[in-house]
Amino acid sequence: MIKIGVIGCGYWGPQHARNFHDIPDTELAWISDLRTERLEHMRSLYPYVRTTTDYHEMLASDVDGVVIATSVGSHYKLGREALEAGKHVLIEKPLASTVADAEELVRLAKERQRKLLVGHTFLYN
Repeated sequence: MIKIGVIGCGYWGPQHARNFHDIPDTELAWISDLRTERLEHMRSLYPYVRTTTDYHEMLASDVDGVVIATSVGSHYKLGREALEAGKHVLIEKPLASTVADAEELVRLAKERQRKLLVGHTFLYN
């Protein structure tokens, strides 16, 4: 069973949560967002999922992979932290706000032997 966490519950985060919930042999294990009302909504859909306003809890857990569906300005920071925590990472497009940051994430993923994916509409769902 592959355990997945989702950071961000704006538009794309709930789409990823639904998709991972529906994939056999995959467990939607964690959802994180700063807005408690969004977490309450997600708990109503997936009552077994752990929720938190502090994504560090998710990164410290036993999830195998993390989806980052937050504002672009946070993609690099969150992606770096997830990779450093040993997680596989799917980041909603764009990967980062600068080429240098994107290259650094790719380098870190290779160094840590983790998968790094960029979400593309209608490709990974």
